[in-house]
Amino acid sequence: MRSQSTGYVHREFGNDGEMWGLTEGVPPAAVVFVHGWSGHFETTWTWKQKSRHWGWRRSPPLKAVHLINDLLIKDPTIRADWYSFGHAAGRIDISRIEDLATALRTFIDVHVIGAGRDIPIILIGHSLGGLICRRAIVDRLNANLPSRAQIIGLLTLGTPNLGSDLARIFHPVIPSQSLRDMKPWEIFLRQLNRDWLAHVANGGDPSLPLARRTRLAYLSVFGERDSVVPAASATAASSLGDQQSINKSHPELSRAESPNDSTYKVITGFIGACLERNKNFPISSAADVISERVSLHLKGTSLDASDWTSSEQDEIELVKAGRDLLKCNIYSVRKAWLVRSRLTMCVGLEGCEPPDSDYEHLLGPGLLTKEEYRTIADLLTRAVATPNDIGSIFNAVSLSVISDGVHAEYEFESSRTGPGHILLTYRIEMNGLPPRAELHLRLSTIVSSKHAWYTYHARRTILERLAVRLTAEFEIFALRSGLWWCDPEHQAIEIGDGKWTSLVVVPGPVPVGTEIFWMLGTEGW
Repeated sequence: MRSQSTGYVHREFGNDGEMWGLTEGVPPAAVVFVHGWSGHFETTWTWKQKSRHWGWRRSPPLKAVHLINDLLIKDPTIRADWYSFGHAAGRIDISRIEDLATALRTFIDVHVIGAGRDIPIILIGHSLGGLICRRAIVDRLNANLPSRAQIIGLLTLGTPNLGSDLARIFHPVIPSQSLRDMKPWEIFLRQLNRDWLAHVANGGDPSLPLARRTRLAYLSVFGERDSVVPAASATAASSLGDQQSINKSHPELSRAESPNDSTYKVITGFIGACLERNKNFPISSAADVISERVSLHLKGTSLDASDWTSSEQDEIELVKAGRDLLKCNIYSVRKAWLVRSRLTMCVGLEGCEPPDSDYEHLLGPGLLTKEEYRTIADLLTRAVATPNDIGSIFNAVSLSVISDGVHAEYEFESSRTGPGHILLTYRIEMNGLPPRAELHLRLSTIVSSKHAWYTYHARRTILERLAVRLTAEFEIFALRSGLWWCDPEHQAIEIGDGKWTSLVVVPGPVPVGTEIFWMLGTEGW
């Protein structure tokens, strides 16, 4: 018999599970617990005191603490509707994990959401329960199934995202379909992890419709003494999420003795973080809607007028080229680029008004040595510069289009000068080329080693993802203050042999004119 804590009412759903619902007010969220293989919706979440031998004396009654009934509903700092979902996965079962995920979605639709109730949902899965939760999430998105369920967070405890060797060992002698699905490299796990990357990780693939992807908080927890699911398997699906460890065995991960227990602290901390994160849901949701509409609008325009690429990846390397010079090797890949018969590149002086081009390289007084800048600036200002004049500071090594085995090269055609700039035109034969393909650029430029910064400037709208990596033989520091509309990913590390690298990844859409700055630590180099 469950205790009736003040403010909660307890209900049972037969073999499907149980709930503790608030009797007053609107709960900020519903938390659904999902047990693992051969577990139970009650015992999996119950800590029991280990029995002790007292010789001829009788052992005192064992203490039992249920995570929800004895701890969570009595915690005044956290209020929610609490659910524990039950399923039949065990030693003898005929249900695949897909079937169990369908049962979980039904449980949520019938018991959690009910008739017309909209409430944020947080899922907490132990072991196999985490796989059931993940499958339930991606199945709804993959099939675009209608549902009012707003899942804002997923916490997995010792979940075999890459499988478990115990499943491989015992499956031949235990007739369990769900156990078979947990074998390492099983088709189910490979498909689940692919679907997770497409629909959930980092908000899902931007090329998918908004209704088929989602953003949610994800925390993967592994046990430091877990001999059932290794840490590598438990944390494998945490793509762009968080990871934590608890000094417990596999069964202990789902149980807490008191509010001071590490399991209890991790669970309550995650729930609190989800609720805090959900306060910004209207803003992030609106941003996703705007992003999708911008993407659809741009993709829907005519090919001749569109001015976008789906993604861009730049690799930039700065190496010593002389006493005061750095050679800048640039390799750029632009996907879904509009193939045109002519490609233009502009080399000009800062402050001039160069014509529109596919690539632009602007020269300032500090970008070159004084002697080089004086010579080049004079030629560009008088509009008499030739390709040979700028060959020492700018060189298009190769310009090519690649798509489905087709590889075609742009060839130099002509140059045209204007006040403060020179425009270089390259031509390609369009026969057999698709409307859009990958554009591969290999360029080489020269900059002064005394120059204090390097700048990337977006010339086209980038719909899905921009990644720019700068590598140098000295320290480099990325400045991203201009990226006000998003939170870019940044990695800066020393890679050995006296080299440093800085990677900045910006989620799309990235508007024209976006700039990323790096400070160059060339002083004393």
